[in-house]
Amino acid sequence: MTYGNCRVTVLDPMGQPYVADVKEGDIWYFPAGYPHSLQGLGPDGCEFVICFDDGAASEFNTLLVTDWFIHTPPSILAENFGVPAETFAKIPLHDLWIFQGKVPGELPAVRQAMTGSAGAPPYPFTFSLASSAPTSQTKGGTVADR
Repeated sequence: MTYGNCRVTVLDPMGQPYVADVKEGDIWYFPAGYPHSLQGLGPDGCEFVICFDDGAASEFNTLLVTDWFIHTPPSILAENFGVPAETFAKIPLHDLWIFQGKVPGELPAVRQAMTGSAGAPPYPFTFSLASSAPTSQTKGGTVADR
């Protein structure tokens, strides 16, 4: 994170949701194929640098959930999510990478609502790099141990 605050949410392969708030100087990592979202928090959102651990990857070869939804029959979505098929009548037909939304609730309440009986993943997806004490310092900078 280069500026502001952000809520990160990720779902691991075992179906365990992880949600955390990050701030300037923090980092996160989502392995390939892990569905995730990033949501800027108040007062004025966030800025970050996006990097991929695969040189061939980019934001243009990822799958958006909205793209999957528009290619899945509403009856299947309705059965999967336990809601009426009409719920999916107004799915956007274009990519929504960045859009205005509501600021989420307090982290503890959101975390409890999301994890429920599934529990949290065994390892976090975020790390507060800025809060780590450097282990080595030279005229070229510092290195943190982790």
